Amino acid sequence: MAFSISELSAKLGQHGVQKGNLFRMTLQLPPGLERLQLPTAMPARDLTFYCRSVQLPEMNIDTAEIAHQGFGLNTRRPQGMQFPVLATVFTVDGDMKIPSLFHRWSQVIVNYDKTGGNQGEVEGALPFEIGYKRDYATTLTVDVFNEYDEDIYTYQFGDAYPVEVGSMEAAWANNDDSLVLSVGFTYDTLKVTGSKKGNPARERTIKPDNQEGVEEITNDAVLIGSAVAPVQEEERRLNRANASPFARPRSRGQR
Repeated sequence: MAFSISELSAKLGQHGVQKGNLFRMTLQLPPGLERLQLPTAMPARDLTFYCRSVQLPEMNIDTAEIAHQGFGLNTRRPQGMQFPVLATVFTVDGDMKIPSLFHRWSQVIVNYDKTGGNQGEVEGALPFEIGYKRDYATTLTVDVFNEYDEDIYTYQFGDAYPVEVGSMEAAWANNDDSLVLSVGFTYDTLKVTGSKKGNPARERTIKPDNQEGVEEITNDAVLIGSAVAPVQEEERRLNRANASPFARPRSRGQR
């Protein structure tokens, strides 16, 4: 099929092209920060307007190489998935409230301050003690919009918290530049518009591969293995009884 410029133009006109600046990042302050009510920290609602960029994460599936015959070309098989760090960049406000927020958030995770000595507590945590996850983890959401201000795609990161609070370059030559702060978030769960929500476990059929005459197994047998085990134990008991030298021999016609 020959390449057609007119067809390319028609398809682009039909589906359009998503612009990279139509997004919004929102997050809820974790309970450990909400309790503090820091006057020097940026409110979560205002923080949305200072997020200048966010690197929507890739999805990398971990694979293992397998040599089926012990030699020759290897094939890759999925083994799991790891979520990468969510990279964001914030424009620093004139009162330095954004750095104050993330520096304090980091201290809720690990109390890095020793100005009070080795026994100086901060909210009950000694220097370099680790906080409780329920106090520093939160939900972070990135919404992508179209040109009509419609929310068309959403990333939701569960149990998110900052693990990388970057440096800020202050230089006399940067008279016309604003300070920026890069922050990397880790998270435990990821939900996107393109994924499908899972349903509770239901009966499904597990078909053995390349085995004829084997009955299909349902996950009922897996889920209620405690009910299957007594039946298997009774079959083993009967087999031992039949193998006993004192067992009565069966006649040829007996079944």
